[in-house]
Amino acid sequence: MQRKSEFATADAPSGRVRSLLLAGLALALGVPTLGWSAAAPPLRMCAESNNMPFSDRRGEGFENQIAALVARRLGRQLQYVWLRPDVDLAALQPALSACDAVIAEPKPTPGMDTTVPYYWSSYVLLTRADRHLQMDSLKDPHLKKLRIGVEAIGRRGLFTPPAHVLMEAGLADHLIPFDIGAPGTAPNGTGSQQNPRAAIVQALARGQIDVAAVWGPAVGRLAQQSPVPLRVALITDGDAFSTRKDHFGLQSMQFQISMGVRHGDDALRRALSAVIEQNRPEIERVLERFGVPLINPVSFNGENLAHSGVGIVGGGRRRPGA
Repeated sequence: MQRKSEFATADAPSGRVRSLLLAGLALALGVPTLGWSAAAPPLRMCAESNNMPFSDRRGEGFENQIAALVARRLGRQLQYVWLRPDVDLAALQPALSACDAVIAEPKPTPGMDTTVPYYWSSYVLLTRADRHLQMDSLKDPHLKKLRIGVEAIGRRGLFTPPAHVLMEAGLADHLIPFDIGAPGTAPNGTGSQQNPRAAIVQALARGQIDVAAVWGPAVGRLAQQSPVPLRVALITDGDAFSTRKDHFGLQSMQFQISMGVRHGDDALRRALSAVIEQNRPEIERVLERFGVPLINPVSFNGENLAHSGVGIVGGGRRRPGA
């Protein structure tokens, strides 16, 4: 999660705290707020400008849709502060002076406060359904015989947690890295943003790799759209790598995703959390449309799933939980 703010937004108008308190009161009383008020300040949300399926300038990502839902329920107009994924998380802190909240941060995130999670998801193992590779662990002995696609971040030589674990297990020679550092533009010239992980899913469908170890929310929609049926399996190494532990290590496989606010901005954090809790079914419907695998944050054992995008998908069909 590496970002840089473009700071393309105006300063917040006065009266923000008062409006937030009023919004929080309305939420506490159970009063739905469906449209934004001209008297309320805008909700300035930090989001990435070119990072599908999460967010883009067209508002086509699932984070865009959730941000719009939250702003609407708060009665505030949504404004974006666009971020670029080219600096580390520490550099995000200055961006919080230009926006009120960050649309997606793992919980906990050092240096900022976070809302209640609006989803909890996992890295997944993606395979072709016709291969019948029933794998859900990075410790599976079959991986020693397979070509494994993993996410890499360009010239930095950075790899995601599954790749680190597989390298530590002596499988470095089996890894095939795919650069996810720079999203592209659709070849039709429309300017629609392309998911940088599309190459991993395409290579899997074509048989160029045997399995992909990737972040589930990033590939859910791609798997649904695959012409070849694919099997999506959550990596169930939860006891060893889950963020339920006291530490926040690189080898975490499951993450709680929340909204981030400036440290000490309790009014906004509470208001956003209330909206998330009261609109959780609608938020989950958005996530389901994008094939985001959802897991139970209380008891994750590989079986207690909200079968969104998990199972055999693509090939013109979708069979969650298969």
